[in-house]
Amino acid sequence: MLDLTLPAAWQHVRDQVDAILTEYDIDYVKWDHNRDLLEAGSNAHGNVAAFHHQTAAHAALLADLRARHPAVQWESCSSGGGRVDLQTIEQVQRFWASDMTDALMRQHIQRWTAQLVAPEYLGAHVSAPVSHQTGRAIGLDFRCATALFGSFGIEWDLSDVSQPELDRLAWWVQRYREWKPLLHSGRMFRIDTGDPAILAHGVVGPDRDRALLACVQLDESRNDRGVTLRIPGLEPDAEHSLRWWEPMSEQQRWKGAGLLPETGPVGDDTVTGKALSDIGIWLPRRHPQTVLLVQLAKVTEPG
Repeated sequence: MLDLTLPAAWQHVRDQVDAILTEYDIDYVKWDHNRDLLEAGSNAHGNVAAFHHQTAAHAALLADLRARHPAVQWESCSSGGGRVDLQTIEQVQRFWASDMTDALMRQHIQRWTAQLVAPEYLGAHVSAPVSHQTGRAIGLDFRCATALFGSFGIEWDLSDVSQPELDRLAWWVQRYREWKPLLHSGRMFRIDTGDPAILAHGVVGPDRDRALLACVQLDESRNDRGVTLRIPGLEPDAEHSLRWWEPMSEQQRWKGAGLLPETGPVGDDTVTGKALSDIGIWLPRRHPQTVLLVQLAKVTEPG
């Protein structure tokens, strides 16, 4: 570990990184800088612990490099999510939330990291079909839906991917680009579902006229009741349409006792923002490792 509290060491690191970023066309840097320091004594401070000084020097180093290279995006990393804090967030555009990229685990990791950090700061990647950490195989749609609300990167060797999978991945990338302005500017909400196998969250746009809701079926539910989700934040007196994120096949819409409406959870009906917040909508139990996405949009002004 370099002692950045030593002016000469700080200057050396700054100059070397600055030289590389000046010479080459680089627009992204993942900065892996450990937080937990063992035997963190410093010659510059009488061999006593210099943890605070080291942290301040790290922040000053990032600030200096950002000023020199404003077009570069910086991602902070330390053993996964070990350097996610409110000081570092002022110097970076992204955090690597965890080295665990299994999408099922990432649902929990990103949910709770987003209690402190806005979702657009979370490095969330579409990883390989079989997680190299857990050995679990997870479908492409679930992996993409998990990355959708974060920065949506791709961490997957695409040279050995089938054309149908590439086409489907391209579809998700395009949808992410379409929805990114809302996802990265709106207000995030999380919904208590009452079912430990189901997570629900979403984003309401800054004008309160659009939203995207995700109902995440992590595992098999213990009952067949489904969940009722109360969606906050939309304009209370305006009417809103609810549509599935994409057209659903009959098999996908099957809920045991019949078919869900083809267009969305309430069909062609509209619902006020107050009804969505106070009463909510019902969604059925689904297969494990699936995400049901619902897009909401204001269709009438309040009367």
